Amino acid sequence: MSKKIGLMSVVALGLALAIGLTGSQNTVMAQASSQVSAGSVVTTRSVPNALAAETTAAAALAYWTPERMAAAKEMSIDGASLGLQKIAAAAPAAAGTPGLAGGFNPATGVAGPTSGQMAQAASALASSSGIVPSAIVPLDGGFPGPNNTFLYGPKFTTFPISTVGKLFFTDPVTGGGFQCTASVTSGTASVQNIIWTAGHCVANGGQSYFYTNQVFCPSYNSGGVNPARGCWAWNGSASVFTAWFASGDFTRDEGVIALNHSGTVWNADVGNVTGSLGFAWNWARDQHWFHYGYPCESPWDCVSIVETAAEHRYDVNVGGSGPFVNSWGSGQNAGSSGSAVQLFFSYGGGAINSNVSFYFSSGPNGNEHNIELQGPYYDTLVCSALWKPFTGWPGTC
Repeated sequence: MSKKIGLMSVVALGLALAIGLTGSQNTVMAQASSQVSAGSVVTTRSVPNALAAETTAAAALAYWTPERMAAAKEMSIDGASLGLQKIAAAAPAAAGTPGLAGGFNPATGVAGPTSGQMAQAASALASSSGIVPSAIVPLDGGFPGPNNTFLYGPKFTTFPISTVGKLFFTDPVTGGGFQCTASVTSGTASVQNIIWTAGHCVANGGQSYFYTNQVFCPSYNSGGVNPARGCWAWNGSASVFTAWFASGDFTRDEGVIALNHSGTVWNADVGNVTGSLGFAWNWARDQHWFHYGYPCESPWDCVSIVETAAEHRYDVNVGGSGPFVNSWGSGQNAGSSGSAVQLFFSYGGGAINSNVSFYFSSGPNGNEHNIELQGPYYDTLVCSALWKPFTGWPGTC
């Protein structure tokens, strides 16, 4: 049972559906280990024991004063140097069966996809193969992609918007403080301490080191940390794709972080308070999506949740090791990095199907700032290598 504790006090430390075509800057950092070997798929930062995890969490919470949060810089998402190539033929089809799993609604206590999500998924599969994208990129639609982007309003504590929060972290090399957007996710009701974001909000891609002092504050707003929610610090464990860690490959720009089991307000895992999003992979590229983030550049204020309703527009080849990335119209910008792009969204839940990664400031479309965003395509590997191991989902990706 979730138990509320003193405001800002520093404390010590499933159900799944798979659908087929037939149906720090502290001493703990020295103790941490980045587990990577030649040819490994993911790189993981971990701490050796529970005491080290508690020390890591306490240090992160102590670091992030209100003044430092207010001064944190938004993480840049300019992809100008990627060598944009609009593809002129069909993007590769997904290699596996579309899957939908996880999520938790705290109001109902129900874990797993809702009946509405399952119905939407079944309908999507009935109307198409579910794994074959549109034939020719220009037929997906012109630039920019249609979208409706606006300040979300006062319901930021309503599930599943309640799963969205600000992620604060420091760069142990430069000493700078930064912010991104992250969301709570789960694969089973018993694991509710996991957040999902972009890889570039977890580790410096190409320079091969993890960021530190990770703190997640759901329902952050104009008053700062929400007093009814508080914040949760990481327990020192995080993971990204090695392709991102070693070379900054934007086709694998995803990251996952494990949080301490108690926050500054609630003596409970974050997902038991906010709820958590599910996960979707291998779905057709032409989709209608929602994403909620904290964009920081004009016209946005960096403290309010902004909603975007959009549809996939086309695919982009950035020359990475993974599938071509998605592109969709969005008025959001830096600060929304890591925002979960949700499929089958409703006020009963949503499933993470991509994440805000970058925009192009130059190229065939010109400057896409406040116009278009890109994010990785979620294939079987994203589920099996990152999401499933951290969330404890018992199914097969």
